[in-house]
Parts: sequence; C-alpha cells; structure tokens
Amino acid sequence: MSDESKQVQVTVKNTFATSDKNSQELNISVYDRAFRKLTHEKSGIGKIFPVYLKTDGIYRVFGIFTLNRLGSTSFFHELPDGTFFDHITFGNSLSKLNPHLTHVVDEGRKKVSGLLTEPLTNGTHLVATFIFQDLELLKLAPNVIIYPPIDIEQIELLKDALVTKGDYNGSGTLEAIGKEGCVVIQLFIIPKGIDFNKLQFTKSPLVHLLENFKEEKMKSIKISTAHLGHEFQDEYQFGFITFRYPEKIDAPMLLGFSMDKSQFYFNSSDEKLNTTIREASNKKK
Repeated sequence: MSDESKQVQVTVKNTFATSDKNSQELNISVYDRAFRKLTHEKSGIGKIFPVYLKTDGIYRVFGIFTLNRLGSTSFFHELPDGTFFDHITFGNSLSKLNPHLTHVVDEGRKKVSGLLTEPLTNGTHLVATFIFQDLELLKLAPNVIIYPPIDIEQIELLKDALVTKGDYNGSGTLEAIGKEGCVVIQLFIIPKGIDFNKLQFTKSPLVHLLENFKEEKMKSIKISTAHLGHEFQDEYQFGFITFRYPEKIDAPMLLGFSMDKSQFYFNSSDEKLNTTIREASNKKK
C-alpha cells in the first residue's frame, strides 16, 4: 500500500492453477473489468465469482459473474480482444430479467442486442451456447489474481466482494470430460422451485450452429453440471452443462444466443466475431 495514494490492492491465489503466471502477466482483463463495474454500482459492491473451464487437467478462464446488491447479474467473458460484446447483463427478477449483450465504449456502456431465454420443457431457460474448438483462445487460469487498487476508505468493499457469510467466495469450475472433439458450454436460467437435477443439455443450438451435426454422437457424451446461486435474490440461479461433442468444427469458436421468439441463433462463423477469433488463433501459430 502506498502512503501517497492511500490505496490497497488485493491479490488472490489460485491453488489449482496449472500456470505459474499471474493475471497481469497473462494479460487477463476480465478481473479488472468485473471489479471496476462493481465498484461503480450505486447500490454498493456485490460479489465476484470467477468461473474456470477444466480440460485435460488444465484450467482456463471462462469468465466472471458479478452478483450485484440489487439482485442483477453480469457475466464477463475472457474472449479475444475485439469481441463484439463485453458482458451479458441479467435483471434482478424473472419478470425483469431482460438479458442483453452489453459493450463498453468511451461514453459508457452500450446495449448491443437484447436476448430472449429459450424456455425448455423441464422448466429451465437456455441463455447461450459456447462451442470451443481452439481452447487456447481461453487464457490459462493465473496462479495469482491481481485486482485493481481501491481507496483505503473502501476497504470494506473488498470484504463484501470476496467473502460470503464469513467464507471466501472462491470460484467455480466447469469440466469437459474426454479428449476428442470440441467443448460445449451451455448457460441456463433455473427459476425458483425448479429442481437443479432436471438440468439437461439442449441440442437445438448445435443443430443451428454445426453444419454436420450428428445426433447419434450425443449418445456417447459425458456431461458435467454446475449451478450458481445469487446471494441477493432467490428468484433464479444459473445452471451450466459442459461436455465434449466428439467431432471437430471448422471455426475456432461458435456462439449461440436466442434472440427472438423464433429462437434465432447467432452464428459467429458468419459475423465479425469469428474474424476476430480467427485472427487471435492465427497469431499463436
């Protein structure tokens, strides 16, 4: 801590990380982006919850959920620079969920596109599908997270952000079991009263996104599930399904969002996002 600036900076050690570098050395931006948004919330800071993807024993950064005090939620991704949205925003109740993609510009935050969650027969709602062929697009989990410094007068904010009921919030891990094919992550809304154990993958985004989707391949997949509650509201929680689809895809990554009542899926292979991702992938080669 500097006497001149009177600021304090928090670092968090990831004991599970397979990388020996910290978040700054790995050029990871999501910790700073999520933390800065929370510290500017008028209602005060909420909770920070990083989520990692584990494949073949290696941990990578998927993103961060910020659980805001008024009950809303934001999911910040760690995708290549230039991706057309910064985070997904969710309202504080099912009736005011209003999920949308948000981009950060010089003038502030800008709504990119509204989303409509897709209601499923088991009572859950599909939000998004992420499909990764090139896992190196996701940065390695750092051995130490370095959060932005804040004024010492705000020291209690750090406790609010990182501690729940006396315990460190920690983080969550999504695991893709197996070695072949691409990794699929599906994000769901689970309304209050719906059993988490009813969570199931849905094939409709795969049918739309993959040119040669083979339904028979789904019989051999191994699914892992996870869920994330919200400390400041109980109307809904988030659910995750992760698995490997045992076929390769042509693009480094694809995204699927439900954007209207006909369940239109945004296919990144046809838009600016995939150009950005291909360029990031080619830089490594």
